[in-house]
Amino acid sequence: MKHILVAVFSIFFASNVFGQPTISKVFLPATIGSGSVSTATFTITNGSASPVTSLAFTDTLPVAVTIADPSSASTDCSLGLTGSFSAPDGGSTITLSDATIGGSQFCTVTVDVTASTPGAHTNPAITLTSSAGSSMSLPIDLTVSTGLPGFSKSFAPGTVPLGSRSTLTFTMDNALNSAAVGNLDFNDNLPVGMVIASPSNASTDCISAGFPNTTLTADPGTSTIILNADGSTNFAGLEVLPAGATCTVEVDVVATGVGSLDNVSGDLLADFVSAGKASATLDVTVTPIAIQKSFTDDPTPPGGTVTLEFVIDNYDRSFPATGIAFNDSLPAGLIFDSVLSNDCGGTVSGIGTSVIGYSGGTLGPATFCVIQASLTVPSDTTPGVYTNITGTIEATVDGSPVLGNTASDDLFAEPAPILTKEFLDAGTLAPDPVVDPGAMSADVVLRFTVTNTGATGATEVEFVDELTDGSGGFPPDPTSGFLPFPVTVVLPPVTDPPCGAGSSLALVSFSTDRQRLELTDGSLAAAGMMGDSCTFEVTLTIPAGFPPGIYTNTTEQPTATVGGTIYTGKPASDTLTVIGAPTLAKAFTDDPVGPGSTVTLEFSLTYSADASGDATGITFTDDLAPVLAGLTATGLPLAQACDPDGPGGDSGTGTLSGSAGDTLLTFMGGTLSPGESCTFSVTLDVPAAAASGSYTNATSGVAATVRGLSVTSLAASDDLDVTGLVFTKEFLNDPVIAGETSTLRFTIDNIHPTEDATTTFFSDSLTTALAGLAATGAPDLDTCG
Repeated sequence: MKHILVAVFSIFFASNVFGQPTISKVFLPATIGSGSVSTATFTITNGSASPVTSLAFTDTLPVAVTIADPSSASTDCSLGLTGSFSAPDGGSTITLSDATIGGSQFCTVTVDVTASTPGAHTNPAITLTSSAGSSMSLPIDLTVSTGLPGFSKSFAPGTVPLGSRSTLTFTMDNALNSAAVGNLDFNDNLPVGMVIASPSNASTDCISAGFPNTTLTADPGTSTIILNADGSTNFAGLEVLPAGATCTVEVDVVATGVGSLDNVSGDLLADFVSAGKASATLDVTVTPIAIQKSFTDDPTPPGGTVTLEFVIDNYDRSFPATGIAFNDSLPAGLIFDSVLSNDCGGTVSGIGTSVIGYSGGTLGPATFCVIQASLTVPSDTTPGVYTNITGTIEATVDGSPVLGNTASDDLFAEPAPILTKEFLDAGTLAPDPVVDPGAMSADVVLRFTVTNTGATGATEVEFVDELTDGSGGFPPDPTSGFLPFPVTVVLPPVTDPPCGAGSSLALVSFSTDRQRLELTDGSLAAAGMMGDSCTFEVTLTIPAGFPPGIYTNTTEQPTATVGGTIYTGKPASDTLTVIGAPTLAKAFTDDPVGPGSTVTLEFSLTYSADASGDATGITFTDDLAPVLAGLTATGLPLAQACDPDGPGGDSGTGTLSGSAGDTLLTFMGGTLSPGESCTFSVTLDVPAAAASGSYTNATSGVAATVRGLSVTSLAASDDLDVTGLVFTKEFLNDPVIAGETSTLRFTIDNIHPTEDATTTFFSDSLTTALAGLAATGAPDLDTCG
């Protein structure tokens, strides 16, 4: 009995140990540079199938280690109604209490920590208590290595109003290291509510002669910052950051959300070894009635234009804001040219002055609106950064006056090149040509002008204009920035440099349907405050059949070197209006037919949805006489033939009539709006004496009137097949499973009204369709006469 009792006791004891939850802790990374951030991760595991309650632990960090600010603390352990979790920014104690974990489950607690003192800092064992008993973790070390650079970041300013700009600075500090480090890489994904500003003003001094390919990526409007050093030469001993040195990365960001926006980077890699992360917080404030502003398309050169956008928010969820008003005194003598858009209502004033006024606006609860204004930057503006701050926005909410915030943004004025382009009439050089390539072709002139806005000369003036992108243009997209189909380009003479001595303009064709113009090695002198300029032209031949539409063609950004610095200007755009008549298609829908029978001839007129006006007076002819003697139409005239609602509708236009014995078909008086089409048909008598064969039938081109101009489109054609025999084949019982048999039926019809068909034969190679496919049984005799 004792032996049995001891056995039972032993089994019970083992079960109790197995059901006790455990806790473990790791630092990732376990070794960091001075001042970098590591993530402490606690993992609680319940090996029992039963739930465990009252989970609790307290972790007091080593003296040299503190909770990071921000702590980015989180847990997926269930806290229920009474549980709690604490990890205060900058503190030294992490606590979890009264948590619950399900059977056979695990949960985690993560907290960012930091340390600056070199050496190994031991975090003692942690005791986890619970309803199932207690357990302890192992002690672990967080090591601060002098062989790794420290990694930190900060926002300046650290608190901004909604919509304002702050500079995010990353610092890589190798001050404690007696050796250089190379290949500095990191990624930083900005939090929700923060984006890279435009312009980003991204810069870094973390580049050396040994790593000329180090790149900094910070695209405006996105949320990812990447520093990437080309480490291909690292093993030759070349350095990025010398011993004892510090380097930085700076990027401007804009707050699009409200609150404390915690930003934790990815790991900094130094010679492919993690040196830890960096973290900082941007605090974003907002008032009940709030205004944001931004120069949306700067940097802008002196003499250029810029768009200033205001966004007004009413954050009251219950009451509208009325009487919204603000003023904005523009910097650097900017002139308010025009209102580009305004969905805020009220009155925008001050056009022609340097002060924008707004009054009388109304916004519903929890809504926003946008005002966009076009401004001119004076030609004598000194390049630089100009801060523009609005006055305080005000409104009335729920009967009480409310004062909001002021909004700020920086205008960046740089001596970037100004590029303009313009489509001109080939004959008169008048702007905004309306081109009809019709059934032939049409020429248009494309004029470019590049202006140096710097006070010194500009060199390496360059730009690219991708005329066609090789996409094939189906369907044509007038807004793509490209022309849909290739055009013929005539360049200026090679002996006439387009933009200063040594410059050249080339047409580069990557394929038959991809064309680009490239200006290279341009040079412009400084001539007064506005600078020198060059103008040159190319002739484009728009091919016949080019689809109607208003096509926007946009260059890439021009660049120029002024005073030893490369500046990037804004792309240039202009629109080309192409008009044309509706396109015509025709088809003999039920041929082949026999002599003496009838056939249906169908016409389809289609007008491009991108066309710039109705097509009226649509006309074309179809002469049947040259096709086949005796081929005539019946059932004419056909009134209201072109009906977009379909045959038989009562809103059609145009009449299809016949003359010369109904062998000359004429359609006249049709009208189609952009995007419309119509289809109509006529029955033709095929003469009994017609010989078997294929007869090509082509219409005239289509003529119409669009925007008061006569336009044309290409002719349409189809072949009429006249035959005495019609041959068809059909598998009667497919699909079939492999190994089964199928019946193949051949049908030969003699549809000739007077002639017998003799010596009829054909062959059919089955194996070309499927290897192993073969006929079964003996061949049939006398199957066809």
